[in-house]
Parts: sequence; structure tokens; C-alpha cells
Amino acid sequence: MNRKIISIFAIFTLILVIPTANAQLTIGSEVKQELIEVKINDKGEVDVKHIVKASNIPGTLQLFSGTISNLVVTNEMGKEKESGIVNDTSGNQSVFILPSKENSIIKYNLENIILKDNLFSTQFSHMLIAQ
Repeated sequence: MNRKIISIFAIFTLILVIPTANAQLTIGSEVKQELIEVKINDKGEVDVKHIVKASNIPGTLQLFSGTISNLVVTNEMGKEKESGIVNDTSGNQSVFILPSKENSIIKYNLENIILKDNLFSTQFSHMLIAQ
């Protein structure tokens, strides 16, 4: 009888702990961004820049989908920061950012982007939080 109660408690605890809401692998909370800048030149090369607000807790920034190259994470002074790349099973990539007193700047290029009628389209969501 005790084994059943412990098993039920363990399963219930796992359901509460595992993030099932957005079905994406994230470590820490989602970071707060000040700016997302996307530059596309006439050759179809896409440069992306995210400016992430300073935080006392680690967080995850989801990158745009596509083939990512030249990924660099720096602080506001241009000094490279320690970070990690997280891949989920769907092929989405995220950057794990450690706590910092300075804003973090994440720059990367998107490769193999197909322009349709000279338009680039992607889908992303961003939540604004009033302060």
C-alpha cells in the first residue's frame, strides 16, 4: 500500500516539475529582451541581434529557427561571455545566459533563408511586460 502511495506522489511531483506548457526545453526562466534587430541585405544574408536585460538569475533566449552560424554572446563592452547552447528535440536552439549586472548582446547569422518575392517571413512571439 505504501509503495502505491509513494508511486502516485512521485508521478504527481514529476508532472508538476516538468514544464509541459510550451513543450520546449528551457533552462531557467525566459530572459527579458530590450531589442531584437534583424538586418537583411540584398543578397539574402540575415544578421540577428538580441539585447537582453541584465538579470540576477540565469535565463534562456530562444533563437530564430534556421541554420545558425557565427553565434557570439558578449556584454555591452564587447567582451565575450560564458554561455551555453540548448537544442530541443524539434530542432529549436536556445542560448543559456548566466546572471550578469550588464546587458547581454547575442549576435548570429541565419543561413539558407529563402526569400519569397523579396520578403523574409518568420514566426516568433514576444511578451512585453510593463514596468
